[in-house]
Amino acid sequence: PKHAEWSVHSFRTRECMLNPELCRERALRLWQNVEREIQTLPDGILVCRPEHLLYFANTLPTTGTLTLESSAFLLLRPDGTSTLFTDNWLGPPPQNAADDVVVVDWYDMQSPARHRQRAVTETVIENIQDAALRTLGVEGEAVPAVIASHCDHCIDLEPFILGMREIKDADDAREKVCGSKELKALVEEKLLDAPPAVLIPAVVALRAGRRRCPRRRHQPVLWGFA
Repeated sequence: PKHAEWSVHSFRTRECMLNPELCRERALRLWQNVEREIQTLPDGILVCRPEHLLYFANTLPTTGTLTLESSAFLLLRPDGTSTLFTDNWLGPPPQNAADDVVVVDWYDMQSPARHRQRAVTETVIENIQDAALRTLGVEGEAVPAVIASHCDHCIDLEPFILGMREIKDADDAREKVCGSKELKALVEEKLLDAPPAVLIPAVVALRAGRRRCPRRRHQPVLWGFA
């Protein structure tokens, strides 16, 4: 099948998509922040958390049968260019913010399927090796070990990304919350002035059908930014 038939823009997350230009600006801002704080810049930055793929590339791999065990990566380069890696069943959304998109053939309904996550990961490794990226900026708790093992040195840049997300842009999730009319109304009436640590767990909890906001602050963020 064509990847467009199964891509994330066909899911309910479509109304949550961000502004591609602001995504690119955030990527450049990340490099600027890293340059101020780190003496030796990494050769590239690799992003793989779903919420960060949305933040920098306007790409959100959603949960669902067709996206089960799918993976996507965004490689940011110091010159401001970027490459999005995904598979042919997930595919990139049409308004993604990447300069280049590499779509890996995972399953074509004619040949046996490859290991889905490994198919994309191997392509990322090949790209890293071809570009001779020796030092890589990564999300320390999320980068696959098989990718990290192909670099001389990895720098955990997740604190920089989390710090950036504390400053809301024009396409902030508070203006783009997905879900039912009741959920939107509740957010508008009760939570718009709440701190992010309260807002996002509440949204996730409500979508899961729970009436109370969980006490745990660190929750999966699929519908907005903490």
